[in-house]
Amino acid sequence: MVSGSQQIRNAYGSQLATGNFVAIASGLATHNGSNFGILAKKQMSDVNGLVLREGGAPENLIFTNPQYLNVYLKRSREHSNYHSMQAQVTMRPTHGLSFQATYTWSRNLQRPANKTDWHDWSADYWLAGQHRSHALNVNGTYALPFGANGFVLRNATGAIKKTVEGWQIGWIASVTSGPPMSLTGVATLWNNGSLNLVRPDLWDSKSGNVEWDNEAGEGFYYGKNYTRVIDPMCFEESIVAVSLRTACANGIRALVLVDDSKDIAGWTNVNRNDASAIRGTVIFQNPKPGERGNFQPNNLTGVGRWNLDANMGKTIEFMEGKRLELRVDAQNIFNHATPSQSGASVGARGNTVTNPFLTVNTTAGTQFGLLSTKTGHRTFQARIRLSF
Repeated sequence: MVSGSQQIRNAYGSQLATGNFVAIASGLATHNGSNFGILAKKQMSDVNGLVLREGGAPENLIFTNPQYLNVYLKRSREHSNYHSMQAQVTMRPTHGLSFQATYTWSRNLQRPANKTDWHDWSADYWLAGQHRSHALNVNGTYALPFGANGFVLRNATGAIKKTVEGWQIGWIASVTSGPPMSLTGVATLWNNGSLNLVRPDLWDSKSGNVEWDNEAGEGFYYGKNYTRVIDPMCFEESIVAVSLRTACANGIRALVLVDDSKDIAGWTNVNRNDASAIRGTVIFQNPKPGERGNFQPNNLTGVGRWNLDANMGKTIEFMEGKRLELRVDAQNIFNHATPSQSGASVGARGNTVTNPFLTVNTTAGTQFGLLSTKTGHRTFQARIRLSF
């Protein structure tokens, strides 16, 4: 005879070990009894909720209205709040030069649709994914000083005059802060699983900085002294039964600041018998079952971005009403590549930049904060247009 609690552990061991009670509740509400010895007696594999019925529990023990596939509550759940300070400097054409510079400092907050705790909506209020603290944009044009209106070849005539005068260059430069980033944990409540920052004195959320290793062809955003180990909670028998320790170890991790980064390869992701074997300081770990992590989503800032596009062109009028336009455009003229976790091209001229690898709850050997590549390249486009 197997006890009911043991059957729960057998069927939902990994969910119990990681505190995923949402999955357990949903499973019990719809279970047909195949793992509890009921199916053989009833032969009703297509009947959901058989476990509750055979146990004498009311139909609405877990879901208020189990007879409905979905029940919707329509209301305004999302909320956003944007504040900014903007400053602009404009220079009107002077000696062929004109430009405009705009700086924006902003803060964009939101309350997302999915709530961590449906009894406390106010706690889900953090930076929106579109937030950028600082943004500087500069655009301008400059008429080259050639020909009759310039300082070079002012007295040129004929074909030489037509060739050298009227050239103009333009540029668009942008510098922005990086996008918000999150450290996600196991969702021990409803949504938005967050980690617990247990050593705020050793963690600076604004300390991210790219350290690029040219020989390895990769970069690190938080240095090389962070690694993952089994969450110490897995070794607390008052929380995780010994029989569920392996399931817990395979599901959740803690982030540790190690004493020497050279030791990481020898001890990361190793099954430890106790938390004291960790040679370092636990910085982040998962909240205990039923608790809410204290480190809000989007609390980190990713790699900043900057870019300069330029163009050069002129118009030649060779007959009345007939013009020849010449233009060359250059994107990312300095051929600056932005560090990224992965790189993807969007057509021939665009690139997608992604944030560093920040997953904590994984058994993958990928280094925390890894930037595995750089993305972005210089492109040129030339155009000749005849108007008549």
